[in-house]
Amino acid sequence: MSVMRMDLADTGSPEGLVSLVLKHEPNFRVPVPIEELALQLEIEEIAELETEGFEGGLITDSNRSRGIILVKRGVNQPRRRFTIGHELGHFLIANHVPDEDGRFLCSRQDLQTLSAKEGDRRAKMEFEANRFSSLILMPPPKLREYFKRQPSPSIEHLFQLADEFQVSKEAMARAYADYHPESLAFIIVKDGKVGRIYHNRKRPSSQQAGTNRFHKVRYSTEEIFGSAHQVRSTKDCPTSGSMCRAGNALRHSANKSVFRRMAMR
Repeated sequence: MSVMRMDLADTGSPEGLVSLVLKHEPNFRVPVPIEELALQLEIEEIAELETEGFEGGLITDSNRSRGIILVKRGVNQPRRRFTIGHELGHFLIANHVPDEDGRFLCSRQDLQTLSAKEGDRRAKMEFEANRFSSLILMPPPKLREYFKRQPSPSIEHLFQLADEFQVSKEAMARAYADYHPESLAFIIVKDGKVGRIYHNRKRPSSQQAGTNRFHKVRYSTEEIFGSAHQVRSTKDCPTSGSMCRAGNALRHSANKSVFRRMAMR
């Protein structure tokens, strides 16, 4: 790996940083070697975080000349990788200022921040760190290569890419919807209620779940890791202003999460 931190000095945005990393590392393999990259960019160590209530942390000096990334003990590999990417984002984005001198501590909610209100400095930092982590772990040019090989979108393909990139299924759903050439959306449902909707950000936001309807489906089940969320994918119908659901659902039972795949008959 040849990229150096000084190569990234001309930008402070997540998109700019990732663009420069990819410029210097055009042959990045998948899954992206995030730990190797962090060490290459002057992170001295990746250690365990033992502080209760937090997923990750960053210890650094006032000049941000070096840093130690902390990751909660015992998390699965996709969460570990995303946390490392998130804390590396804090380290590289120069205007990120920790709440405490020399230390960032990030909760699970911080790592799920997908937007920030005007004037909310803390939320903006967490959003940008999440944006950096998503872009570096799932570089859009790499995703487009996979989409060219398999242009027809499917839940199975999404799950395959999540495994290959070693990211969570929900993280891949966001990237898949955002960068796939087809018009797609993924709806995250918890306890029967729609939580988050991921769709191509260039598409009109008026395409909401309420305009969708189900076709007949058949079910198959398999266990997966994850939280008690339901995930449904939607692909645009030819009919303007509506979507047809042809997706997947993740339901929680008393002691396990079960994935229910719904396929069009």
